Amino acid sequence: MKKSILTLVILVSVALLAAGCTGTTEAGTNGQEEVEVVQAQTVEAFGNVVALAEKNIIVDFPALVEEVHVREGQQVEEEETLITLDLTEYNAQIENKERELKIARLELDRTSGTTLRNMQRERIAALELELSLLEEKLAKSYLDEETLIADFKSGVIYDIVPRPGDMLAPGSKVFSVMELDNLTVEANIFEEFIKDVEIGALVTIIPLADRTQEYQGEVTAISAKAINKNGETVVPVQISITDNDGFLKPNFNVDVIIEM
Repeated sequence: MKKSILTLVILVSVALLAAGCTGTTEAGTNGQEEVEVVQAQTVEAFGNVVALAEKNIIVDFPALVEEVHVREGQQVEEEETLITLDLTEYNAQIENKERELKIARLELDRTSGTTLRNMQRERIAALELELSLLEEKLAKSYLDEETLIADFKSGVIYDIVPRPGDMLAPGSKVFSVMELDNLTVEANIFEEFIKDVEIGALVTIIPLADRTQEYQGEVTAISAKAINKNGETVVPVQISITDNDGFLKPNFNVDVIIEM
């Protein structure tokens, strides 16, 4: 009898323990929240920093180069003096034209007869046009009297042609400028990934010059035409730079990571 009671107690205890363990397991299982791991998908590519605005500075008049104040590859800021010119010869042309015009107007006052007066008026109109064209060539945003200045916020001067003492003929190129206040990244995306790239997609830009630095941007343009580069078919895209601190420079190589 005692053995039966003991056996019954043991069985009840085992049953309770089993129930407790089962309850704990179920509670533990039911109590756990399922965590969904979402892995961000990206498209990676190689690109170059480029300046959207480049231009050549041309003089349309004869000028003597007195002094060159900049060196090749120098960064300059707005209104900074770049080159000093001597415009004595060109200013003499303007003064001569002004003198001709003044004489022509005086002659008109002394001219009688409708036909002769009309002819004189035509001559005056022609001289006025010639003078206007001469003066217009000096009305450039990059010319302050006899000094060439930076007419942009920030830029790099390169391909400087003249040296002090050189005589510039009309139409001569003086230098080129690459504006720095509007840089962008041009990258080539392999054709199999271009379907995952959209206008406005966020981009991380990592310069090879310092991989510890990261810049942010977004896709601003996707070419409508694929090209072949190094035996691969790629699609060019343009990427803005939203937080350039001056470290990124034209022609820098960069890695780009485009969010899908």
